[in-house]
Amino acid sequence: MTTQPPTLPQDLRQRAEALYRASENLIQESTTPEETKQLLHELRVHQIQLETQNEELRSIQAELDASQTRYFDLYDLAPVGYMTFGEPGLILEANLAAANMFGVARSALIKQPIKRFLCKEDQDLFYLHRQQAFTSSAPQVSKMLLKRSDGSCFWAQVQATPAAGGEFWVTINDISSQKQAEEKLKRSEEDLRRQNGLFSSLLKNLHVGVFMVEVPSGKPLVANDAALDILGRGIFSEATRHNLSEIYKASKTGSSAPYPADEMPIVLRMNGVSSHIDDMEVERPDGTKTILEVFGSPVTDDQGHIWASLVSFSDITARKEAEATLRESERILNKSQEIAHLGSWELDVPTGRLTWSDEVYRIFGIPPQQFAATYEAFLDAVHPEDRDSVNSAYRSSIQENKDFYEIEHRVISKLTGNVLFVYEKCEHVRDATGKITRSVGIVHDITERKQAENALRLSREKYKLTVDNSFDIIFSIAADGTFTFVSRAWERHFGYPIKKVIGKNFADFIHPDDIAPCTTYLAEIFRTGKSKAVPPYRVKNSDGIWRSFVANGSRYADAENAWQVIGVAHDITDRLAAEQNLLQAKVAAETATSAKSQFLSTMSHEIRTPMNVVLSIVQLLQKTDLTPEQREFTEIALRSGVQLVDLLNDILDLAKMEAGKIELEIYVFDLPSMIADTIQALSLQAREKGVRLVSSIDAEVPTASKCDAGRLRQILINLVGNAIKFTPKGTVSLHIQKDCEDDHSLTLRFLIQDSGIGIAVEKLENIFAPFTQANGSTTRTYGGTGLGLSICKCLVEQMGGAIGVESVEGEGSTFWFTVVLGKQESPLPASPLRVEELKTPSPSGGGLGRGSAIRILLTDDDPVAQLLVSRLLKSFGYLVDVASNGKETVDALEKNDYALVLMDCMMPEMNGYEVTTVIRDPASSVRRHDIPVIALTGYAMKQDRDYCLAAGMDDHLPKPVLFPDLLAMLEKYLMGETK
Repeated sequence: MTTQPPTLPQDLRQRAEALYRASENLIQESTTPEETKQLLHELRVHQIQLETQNEELRSIQAELDASQTRYFDLYDLAPVGYMTFGEPGLILEANLAAANMFGVARSALIKQPIKRFLCKEDQDLFYLHRQQAFTSSAPQVSKMLLKRSDGSCFWAQVQATPAAGGEFWVTINDISSQKQAEEKLKRSEEDLRRQNGLFSSLLKNLHVGVFMVEVPSGKPLVANDAALDILGRGIFSEATRHNLSEIYKASKTGSSAPYPADEMPIVLRMNGVSSHIDDMEVERPDGTKTILEVFGSPVTDDQGHIWASLVSFSDITARKEAEATLRESERILNKSQEIAHLGSWELDVPTGRLTWSDEVYRIFGIPPQQFAATYEAFLDAVHPEDRDSVNSAYRSSIQENKDFYEIEHRVISKLTGNVLFVYEKCEHVRDATGKITRSVGIVHDITERKQAENALRLSREKYKLTVDNSFDIIFSIAADGTFTFVSRAWERHFGYPIKKVIGKNFADFIHPDDIAPCTTYLAEIFRTGKSKAVPPYRVKNSDGIWRSFVANGSRYADAENAWQVIGVAHDITDRLAAEQNLLQAKVAAETATSAKSQFLSTMSHEIRTPMNVVLSIVQLLQKTDLTPEQREFTEIALRSGVQLVDLLNDILDLAKMEAGKIELEIYVFDLPSMIADTIQALSLQAREKGVRLVSSIDAEVPTASKCDAGRLRQILINLVGNAIKFTPKGTVSLHIQKDCEDDHSLTLRFLIQDSGIGIAVEKLENIFAPFTQANGSTTRTYGGTGLGLSICKCLVEQMGGAIGVESVEGEGSTFWFTVVLGKQESPLPASPLRVEELKTPSPSGGGLGRGSAIRILLTDDDPVAQLLVSRLLKSFGYLVDVASNGKETVDALEKNDYALVLMDCMMPEMNGYEVTTVIRDPASSVRRHDIPVIALTGYAMKQDRDYCLAAGMDDHLPKPVLFPDLLAMLEKYLMGETK
């Protein structure tokens, strides 16, 4: 037999919409009055059907709402933990009770491995039961230790039930209190078993002892076996003693002093006085102790004379221990109730007497001595607004003869005045006639739960507000691709209502070219359950404009346990446009930067070429016989030329810094030597101005360090040179000290102090900006472009340091900077030859002593450069041949043996790079393929040098060439040549 499934709400709604759409096309303009009446009648029928269906929809919706409410009550608010695990052991779902058990927020459980919450000793047990659950397809129940977020463990009863898709459902009950109670009960049972064994043995052997002595002699008359067993069988050997305290060591329980003789029952009975004690602790002859409860009465004859004292006693040691155990059990019970915030009470219905546990007193905040222990006193502690409902619940359960009642209500703590929420449940106890005689119940403090419920409600309201006001679109899609939810942001983005979206397939709204990839990504999310980003796609708004979006989605199970994908879509149209504009701007900037670099490189070449001629002529003039005045003029001209070259280098450095192309060359160097060379190079400038130049290095500064020493020297020359320039008279000092260090690096601080003109306060802020001087008038008085400090700042920052200045106008300035250097533990290698160490050879001599028989090929298309450089080299004894273009160079290398080639890069026929390629080609006809090739070119930027080396040249010497630099280069590569 097949059962017809109920009509779903969406089916009813679709049928109603279909009827409505059909009704829109019923009346045509050309219909007759009779047809119109007929159509109107049909419309009224359709309207009635729609109203009926709407009523069905409302009823179904109400049932769904009620079902959802029950679901939340049963699942999310249940005191039992519920969790869903995936096959890899990840937590997929969890209710609040589970989160509370583990001491974390529920969100902190989701996507977490269950292994994180398993105590180490029970991990194997958990995975064994999980495997058994999957193997047997039946629920598996076990008790194990689970771990809270703070690392503590608690006992839980875990039931794992296999579910579809490799998942399983787990129910968790915190049984810590139960386990503790079981342990305590087990120990109590063991104590009781021991006590029962003792009692059985005592009963079997008449464990109640009987002891009788004669009056007034105190001679023992009767002692049964139990008495002898209790007290010891040596009693008759001590018959001459009549005081029990003299026969045995007896004391009051908890005291080591002898028991007072006038309080002992045996003595009192002899005097005809009755008494009862239960605090006598007796030490037997064998050293063991027992606690006795002693009764007795005088024994009289027929005349009423007391002739004996009869004492009965029993060993109550076990009872005393049981009483102590009971007191401990009650203490533990009270503590357990305190921990659980769960108290118990009992009401005697006929008398109205009420008994509370300690936890109930605590919950109500009432000291026990201030409570009247009646039902009316209890009602007085209930919140005034809840008293009637609480009283009605209890009274009606009595009057209607119900078995129990339960209620939640508020109480006002008498101690703090705080309002607490409690849950009460009561069960009635009946006598043999069925009449209720007692009411037994519990009081559970649920204030925290109520607060959590309120927080949950506020969270839901906040979530709704967040969703409604989110700029991004929040949506959910069913497995068939239809929208089940979209947020209000949809209307803001696309300009048409949400109702036109719900129930429609997502593919109806996106660009046709984007449907396939979006469908693939959604299918992957549904299949794997993993969160995944959907690639950019386009959606058309109400104005017909395609907007670009990205989305991120995750899979979840809805109320009917059907998979859906919930996601967030973000509009990236403006961002894509901005990125496109930024890309175009980047291309334009890179093009401009490249053009600028090319321009600077070309201009450098064009300026250096004539400068090379000028400086070469000046240097040649210095080698001739000159008058002192002429020699002074040549020195001024050479110094000015070098300043122009330095300016050109500064401009190139600034361009490289702006393009981010400055690269540091890190190597080991000797700091004191470098400082000494720098000071020596600047000493002439200081002497000419009459300025005293001094330097000092702290003793803790290491000698050997690693950094770009050339760039560090450039910074020092710039800052110390500036200090000399702007100091008319006085002193310029350089001091170096250690700033800080670690295992691998060392930070040094350099201080350059002068007594010069100083800098105005308002100028300090921009002192390190390019093309800036503290005062424009200084350009006329002292010269300068304002590039030096800007370059220093860039170099210092690239070396990991900082730079600054302190100054008082008219009193001087202190420039400081720091750099980070690498540590060098091993000894320094041999220092390279410095240009300053080269001795200028005499015009007639053998120069370096190696030039007399060394033949060099000079290539350059500039006749003036050919003349000057060749004449210079010949003056030092070198043999020089000249080639004017690349083809002549190759021909010369094929015909002659040369020790070295000075190669110009830009020549007709073949440039220097092409010639070098031919030289290095083993198949070419040149005589030496390994001949040193030194680039002698006006292209001085680092990329120019790298280009030369990449082409196969050995080194690079930029124009204009200073003779000491050229001679040092030749010495470097011709050191092995002989005369």
